[in-house]
Amino acid sequence: MTEDFALYKQSLELWRDYGVMYHGRVEPTWNTLDFAWVKTYCIEEFDATDAWDSPASRFKLWQEELYRSWGHKKASTEHYMAFDPVIDFSARPIFKEIGCDKTFHSFNFMRIPAGMIIPWHCDTYAYFIKKFDISAEDVTHVKRAIVFMEDWSFGQTAQFGRSALSHWEAGDVYSWDHAAWHGVANFGNKPITVMQVTYYDKTNTDKS
Repeated sequence: MTEDFALYKQSLELWRDYGVMYHGRVEPTWNTLDFAWVKTYCIEEFDATDAWDSPASRFKLWQEELYRSWGHKKASTEHYMAFDPVIDFSARPIFKEIGCDKTFHSFNFMRIPAGMIIPWHCDTYAYFIKKFDISAEDVTHVKRAIVFMEDWSFGQTAQFGRSALSHWEAGDVYSWDHAAWHGVANFGNKPITVMQVTYYDKTNTDKS
């Protein structure tokens, strides 16, 4: 492990120092979540021999080795992503609720089927950092928020640092700090679908 990961190694050890922030709830106006979903996994997400050499790719590969050492299996991390989809609702109220409507932001969607997990991890934000040319000095200002697109159902839980979530409602908006470790488990009978918003937060101090 290199110094590239020093912050994330520390935040893994100090995971209880982090939490999640509830922003509020936006009124659900979406009619469909029928996107062009792409199946992916948290393990072997890309070919290590073809990985572009960057702190983000090296960190991702290190995390995958961590999952294996914990006993996680590739098959149990199956989930679906929708990047740059056409949406049938205005996202402006969501961006305003988060407070990123006047700064850099992007979004995508994730769906986690019943029986699947997203292991304890820290985000790399690689695409966002490259797209908006975020400097190394400003990387910790990059944050992520989620909007739950459907009401909570039994067997669904998400954890961000010390904060465990359940019983959410469609439209609930949460965010967490750049280096906060988090994960999702779905041992129920319905998928978990979220909108992920990545954004630049000038006020971020990297602690919730």
